[in-house]
Amino acid sequence: MKYLFSTLLLATIQLFPQTDTQDSGGTLTPEWGAYDVKFYNINLNIDPDKQTIKGWVGVTAEAVNNMKEIVLDLDDRYRITKIIFDAPNNYTELNFKHENGKIRIDLPTAVSKGNTFTVKVYYGGKPRVAERPPWDNGFTWEKTESGEPWIGVTCQGGGGDVWWPCKDHPSDEPDSALLNFTVPANLVCASNGKLRYVLTNKEGTHTYSWFVSTPINNYGISLHAAPYDTIQYRYTSVTGEEIPVTIWVLPESMEKARKHCPEFLDHLRWYEELVGPYPFRVDKYGVAETPYLGMEHQTIIANGYGYKDDQFGFDWLHH
Repeated sequence: MKYLFSTLLLATIQLFPQTDTQDSGGTLTPEWGAYDVKFYNINLNIDPDKQTIKGWVGVTAEAVNNMKEIVLDLDDRYRITKIIFDAPNNYTELNFKHENGKIRIDLPTAVSKGNTFTVKVYYGGKPRVAERPPWDNGFTWEKTESGEPWIGVTCQGGGGDVWWPCKDHPSDEPDSALLNFTVPANLVCASNGKLRYVLTNKEGTHTYSWFVSTPINNYGISLHAAPYDTIQYRYTSVTGEEIPVTIWVLPESMEKARKHCPEFLDHLRWYEELVGPYPFRVDKYGVAETPYLGMEHQTIIANGYGYKDDQFGFDWLHH
C-alpha cells in the first residue's frame, strides 16, 4: 500500500514541470561565492489596492573571501532608494548600481574573510503578477467572495529576488529569518515560522511579525493575506513533542475545511513514520488556503485544491 501511495505521489510531480522562467540558481559565481548569508530581515508594507510592496530588507552575511563589494539579486522593476551599511560604529549610506537583476554594492571598507556584516536595502515598486501560478513567478492579487483582497506570492522558478533582495542561489540558506509584513487591518497575514506578535498601526494596518528559526530556501519564504479564520490542532510528533498545527481558511470555506483538514494530520503522521520526524516542529505546521493551486512553502503550505479528495481518496495537493 505504501509503495502504491508513493508511486501516486511521484506521478503528481509531473504537474509541476520546469519552465523557461527557471532563472534561479545556476553556476555558483565568484560574486555569489564570496559570502555566506546568515540572516534575512524582511520588512514590507503590502498594498492590495495599488498592488505594490515597499519597505526594506536586511542581509547579514559572513565574508567567505576578502570583500570590497557585495552583489545581491532583485528584479529590475523595483526602485531602490538607498542602501545602508549597518555596523555598531559604522552606519553608512552606500553607493550601488542596480541593473540586469543585480545590485552591486560598494562596501565602505574591505571586509576580511570570516567577518560578519549587514546591509539594508530600502526599495519599493509594483511586483510582477503571476499569470499562471504556481508555474509562473509573482504576486496573485485576487478577491474573496465578499470582495476582500486575497493575496499570495509564488517564486519557485524565479527565486526570492522576484520580490525581495537576496542571494538567489539555492546553495545558501540563512540560519534564520525575520519576516514583518504589514497589511490592511481587515486581513490576516500567514507566513513562515512562528508568529511573534501582531502590531496595530495608526494608519489602519496590522503588522504580522514571523520568525523562522531554522534554515530556509529563499523561494520557500512566502506570505498569504486574506480575511482568514483559523482551525488549530495540537499534533504529537513521533518524537513525543507537541507541534502546533494551524490551517488558515476563508470564512466561506470553513464548514468544508473543518470536515476535511483532520486528514492533514494523518498525512503528517504517515510521513513521520515513513521518513522521520517533521523537521520544523519547533516553529509550526501550517496550511493556507490560496487563490492558486498550491506550493510547498516551508511551514506554510499553499493549498488551493478546495478541501476535497481525488479519485484515490486523499488530498493529493497537500502532499
